Amino acid sequence: MHGKNRLYPRANTAWFRNWFFPIYEQYGKVKVLNRFFELLAAHFPKRQGANGISTYARRMNMGEFIHFWSGASGVNLSIRAQMAFGDKDRSGSNWWPQFEQAKTIFPKLPIKPMQHTELLFLNRYNPK
Repeated sequence: MHGKNRLYPRANTAWFRNWFFPIYEQYGKVKVLNRFFELLAAHFPKRQGANGISTYARRMNMGEFIHFWSGASGVNLSIRAQMAFGDKDRSGSNWWPQFEQAKTIFPKLPIKPMQHTELLFLNRYNPK
């Protein structure tokens, strides 16, 4: 995955270089990876399988993915996501409304408010 670009959510997306590696390096390495999965286990909807094993009830959308990684890192990663992925998800839908909805559905994730410069970027590249 390191040397290859993907076609989703847009052509030439470099998942490792532009998303996973910077988060890993800047927000605690293995700890941030563990926090992501701990937050999923604690907050994302689950169901009991027929064999008694708990599984996630549905697939996560792009906005939820960004929100849970934001919770794992402790900061709002929407700007990094905008730069890494653009503003569309795999099916071509704008993920910003999904991200806003995820913040409402999963409000207990530990995310610091955006700084002024981040808000300026957000307003410039995501006009309402």
